Amino acid sequence: MPDFMDHVQDQVQRDLDDALAKATRRGIGLPFCEECDEPISLLRQGLGARLCVAHQSAKEAGQARGGRR
Repeated sequence: MPDFMDHVQDQVQRDLDDALAKATRRGIGLPFCEECDEPISLLRQGLGARLCVAHQSAKEAGQARGGRR
């Protein structure tokens, strides 16, 4: 029985990974920040956000100074 459950869990994970990959290719943002796993608002997700406001601000500040993150 554990083999069946492992198979089901693996399939669910693959399905989730595929759905997330498709969504990000279409420009839909992520529900949680790539850096800290904080939630991202639905509005920002709809705009393609992949980072929370704090991390996006830090990234933009670094770029404005000529740095890379």
